[in-house]
Amino acid sequence: MQPSPAPVAGAGGPPAATPVNRTLQAVLWALLVVVIVGLIAAFARQEWTKAMRRSAVTLDRFNTLPDFTLTERTGKDFGTKDLRGKIWLADFIFTSCPGPCPKMSEKFYEMQQALNKTNDVKLVSFTVWPDFDKPPILTTYANKFNASPDKWYFLTGNKKTIYDLAHKGFMLGITDKETGREILKEGEFVHSTKIALVDRRGVVRGYYDSGNEEVLQKILVDVGNLMREQPN
Repeated sequence: MQPSPAPVAGAGGPPAATPVNRTLQAVLWALLVVVIVGLIAAFARQEWTKAMRRSAVTLDRFNTLPDFTLTERTGKDFGTKDLRGKIWLADFIFTSCPGPCPKMSEKFYEMQQALNKTNDVKLVSFTVWPDFDKPPILTTYANKFNASPDKWYFLTGNKKTIYDLAHKGFMLGITDKETGREILKEGEFVHSTKIALVDRRGVVRGYYDSGNEEVLQKILVDVGNLMREQPN
């Protein structure tokens, strides 16, 4: 009886995997995983964007501000044209104020820090005593609060322009001796301590009590809603 011939390697079955084949398979599997992960990430981003749009709150519209031009602490003209297309927050102060003004400015400093990574949101402080608060005085005051010259602006100028802007534009009250309160002394004012939020089109969209402990959080939420409503 003749012995059976020895089996020939590779005959009668699939070829054995070579190192080259194994490497190719590993690369293909890795590419497949990358594609799948990419598709999942794209889907997640799309769903997140939809959710953010659904959760965005539409803020009230109060009043459209008139055009104005005043003087910034640098001595340069500053007004509507410089704020067009920006979201901004406004308050009314005066530098010698012994009461709420420093606290309001502290809130603005906190907002400046919270919003320092976006160039889309600005802060604007109007003086209610422009006869005294000239640019050098405003500069000294701004420096006390480390106000960034590219983020937080301090405006002075024509008193009637400022008061009309407060009354007719922002619908906020300011009173001094010349506007109907004879009981006030020189350099004394009754003015609103509200903070106003203005959108990219110059429309007032919110008012906030600067004395509220949670005002910063509320403003940041509304600024976020406004940025989603009016993306740059």
